[in-house]
Amino acid sequence: MANKSKRYFNSLSLGSDSEDAIHRFPAENHELRLGALCDPDAFWDFGVTEGIKALSQRYVGDSFPERLPNTTSYLKLHGPSSAEGYLTLFYIGDPTRTQNEEAFLIRMAMKNVTSHKHFILDGFGELGALRPVLFLPFSVMFVVSLSANSLLLYVVVSRRSLHSPMCVLIAGMALVDLSLPVFFVPHMLLSFLFDWRGISLTGCLVQMYLIHFVAAFQSTLLVWMALDRYFAICMPLTYHEQMALPKFLRFIVPLVVRNILMISLFVSLAGTLSFCASNVVNHCFCEHMALVQLACGSTAINNLVGLMTIFLNPVADFIFIAASYVVIFSSVLKSGNSGAKALHTCVTHILVIMASLTISLVAFLSYRITNGLPAAVRVFFSTMYLLFPSCFNPIIYGMRTAGIKKHILRTLTC
Repeated sequence: MANKSKRYFNSLSLGSDSEDAIHRFPAENHELRLGALCDPDAFWDFGVTEGIKALSQRYVGDSFPERLPNTTSYLKLHGPSSAEGYLTLFYIGDPTRTQNEEAFLIRMAMKNVTSHKHFILDGFGELGALRPVLFLPFSVMFVVSLSANSLLLYVVVSRRSLHSPMCVLIAGMALVDLSLPVFFVPHMLLSFLFDWRGISLTGCLVQMYLIHFVAAFQSTLLVWMALDRYFAICMPLTYHEQMALPKFLRFIVPLVVRNILMISLFVSLAGTLSFCASNVVNHCFCEHMALVQLACGSTAINNLVGLMTIFLNPVADFIFIAASYVVIFSSVLKSGNSGAKALHTCVTHILVIMASLTISLVAFLSYRITNGLPAAVRVFFSTMYLLFPSCFNPIIYGMRTAGIKKHILRTLTC
């Protein structure tokens, strides 16, 4: 029965946006139920807002049971009040009406649905009164991230002896790790402490762009570090020539352009969606999938571009990094000398790579595997994906890089 009704509505000339919206609207306080009178049990639900009620009042007035003018469709309001009820819209196959005329009312209804422009960031909302307790651990991590990365960046910039290509790349990682928490942690801490959860759609998209754009450079910098180790170990005689900026730009420009294009694409696509069901984002910041899940239109393209971004950015980067280290260790084993030094040089980067890869995979998979996984767990891993490396990386690089460690200790003891 459901298939018969579905075929009926698919035959209408709705256009892709309206048709997708009919299938994807999640039920909310109101429901618009569509079904052919010849098959009244076959219908499906999607949320509506004041725009639908305004449209029905425009055609049939406040009483609602009257037949719409010049059509065979009916609108009825059910329930104890308009705020708690739902509208039922039946289309009858009348040979005097064309499919386009019948579809026109649906398209007009879809245009009258109001899209939210203000959102509530409700990450860890399940904790209720215990939510403010999260202020303490996250504020400690924020302070550690800011202080450790600022110290590492200061030491590398101020010491001329640390201006080698690898130390410059480590400073670049410190800059990324310093900037990333600034875009979301202050707002998150205020939300925990004072319950300030609101954010505009524009502010949400700007925050989303900044977070994902800067985070993309974490794996990109690891690629550049892997190239540095490759040239240093496998091509030592031409190392300085290969790592000179004019020549190394051939590795910098393509990855920077890739990051800009991919992040701009999926954020701009998210900005074109209509959010007419719920405006509560179950996250502490505007994460891409958390916002897209609230859309009432088709999100197939958004999901596809999001997966493409994951594959072309962190996944492709980690595949390249893994391949480069396989070549590096093969070269070390064949040469038979300087193996211990090469291993020590690479272990620092491997530790950072493994930590970043593990937590990023858990964060991405948590939004694809939702069965039985509490929302708070998804929010936690997604937040740690951004915040943990910012605390972990400067400690690893500061402690395991001899030159940097020596200058950090000298700076702290002065």
